[in-house]
Amino acid sequence: MKTKLTFAALLGLVAFAFIFNSNSTENSLVSESTNENKVVQGSITQPVPDPLNGNLDKYYVGAINGEEDYHSYLGSPYLELDALKFNLWHQYVSDEWNAAEQRFYPASPFSSGAPSDKLMNPVSVYSGLINSNHDDINDHMNRKLLMMRPKIEYLLYGQRSDYQCEAGNYDPDLWFYAFNTHQAGDDYQDNTQYGSSQWVRRCIVNNNQTDGGAGWVVKSLRANTEQCKRFGKWSSDSCKWLIKPNIRIDSTVAHSTQNPLVCKIKVIGQDVSTELLNVDIHANDFRKEINGQFFYNGEYIEKFNFPSGTNLMIDDPWGDKFMWKARGYNTAESGLENNADIQVYWYGQCDMWIDYIRVDNDVADGLMNSNSQNFTTFNNWIKDEVELIGSHKNANNNETVALKYYMELCEFNNLPCMAYVNEKLKYWSNLYGSPGVDLVQVLTPDNMSFHVPWDKRTDIWNADFLNEHYIQKVNPSCLYSQSYPLNACYSTNQSTQIFSKIPETIQSDSVRILGKKVPVAEYEDWLQDNLDHKPSVWEGGTDVTCGEIGQWRGDFRSALEMCDALSKKSGKPFIFMPQAHQWWNHLI
Repeated sequence: MKTKLTFAALLGLVAFAFIFNSNSTENSLVSESTNENKVVQGSITQPVPDPLNGNLDKYYVGAINGEEDYHSYLGSPYLELDALKFNLWHQYVSDEWNAAEQRFYPASPFSSGAPSDKLMNPVSVYSGLINSNHDDINDHMNRKLLMMRPKIEYLLYGQRSDYQCEAGNYDPDLWFYAFNTHQAGDDYQDNTQYGSSQWVRRCIVNNNQTDGGAGWVVKSLRANTEQCKRFGKWSSDSCKWLIKPNIRIDSTVAHSTQNPLVCKIKVIGQDVSTELLNVDIHANDFRKEINGQFFYNGEYIEKFNFPSGTNLMIDDPWGDKFMWKARGYNTAESGLENNADIQVYWYGQCDMWIDYIRVDNDVADGLMNSNSQNFTTFNNWIKDEVELIGSHKNANNNETVALKYYMELCEFNNLPCMAYVNEKLKYWSNLYGSPGVDLVQVLTPDNMSFHVPWDKRTDIWNADFLNEHYIQKVNPSCLYSQSYPLNACYSTNQSTQIFSKIPETIQSDSVRILGKKVPVAEYEDWLQDNLDHKPSVWEGGTDVTCGEIGQWRGDFRSALEMCDALSKKSGKPFIFMPQAHQWWNHLI
């Protein structure tokens, strides 16, 4: 594979080294801060790094997708990474189609040399091969690894959403995890022996009404697009969804021979006319069978003992419109781009208390539900990956080869699984002598706010929200973010070419410079605006197109300012990754 190199400096702020390949979709510099706590812009002092941050007392430079250099057209492995003296390595996981499950699974990041590195294989089957590859990488420049391991990635992208059923007594930050329509019942703080002082929706039978006051408890879900993602492969929403309404009723009613109807759980697809789920819950469904006896004590439950053939599960996505297409506060029941909905109807035949409706995909359920059939398997995956690979030390220097586990493009409902997995990574890496080999995730505003309407994106992309609901919950040991200050896409079709500007004074014999030569004054004005423009589209700016340089104006400054604020609020050190999308097809 032919690979070209270039090097650029950005006004002395930071050095950028880019590798760009004919068939690589994303290559970039990874630049990590040191214990001196200097940020890229200015001289703001950052908090002291977490003691468990291991190895972050060094300055790291590397390329995303760096494994592409292994099979260099020049024939020597990692020749160009070595020439650039890169001491950090990364490669994206691949994917493979699982015919039995009819879905994609993440697969080995190595293009060859580890055919047994598959999602469903025991870690012991391939750990020796992976460690050998890792040693080979580390032997060059003592290069550390930002790892993407198939099992860890699969679990990190599990999805959990808890949609609150109360009309108004919920966390105002999480306004989108609620419903617009409440017809039956009232808000109630459950201080009984069955509650824990949480607010719920209470539905009490009214004997003065023939229908008992029956009606729709909740309709018009605000964040109604979280199960509609279509792009991506194994990280898309092509999975099984478990609907888990958290409900309680009176225990005497649950044991009644009359077995009254309690409620109906209904799920509507994106196009309104598609009914994905319509299941009645009866009083007897609350009882759990133990040694041939049926028992229920009046507590809140999410799992019901339905007759054979009945369940609260949906296969595959609920639609395909998800990026900022959520209903939000819009109360229309049709005519939206995405009309997906979860609805609960109370029959008015017995009292009912409902707290929330949890939606787990099968990964989240297997990972965090101790009663699921995959719970032990999924949790052992984390332990085994850390013990047999993440904690592996190179015999030449007795240092842990891995630096961090790396993740990109998370969405809001990935956060519960990310928090769970990261807690386990911290525990096992510390136990096996590799403290600090935990999760680092690239924080970006777009994916994190996909689940709200476009005009509400700034409700998510602000330091107070992200500190409370991202940093404090996922608990990364360092804060990681990125931007794309320089971009280029070479093509023979000039109308599709995208180039960052460069000064015309740069001398080069190449006819394929990945930059647009302009007068020095024009270049300086462009560069200054590129770095300093404010506000960005994520802060309420109006420039919603990427423009001629292939990026949103103000994105660079927005990322730096946001992460500086988050670093100060959370006490987490800030690591910045300036990136570039660079393409040059040498065959053209």
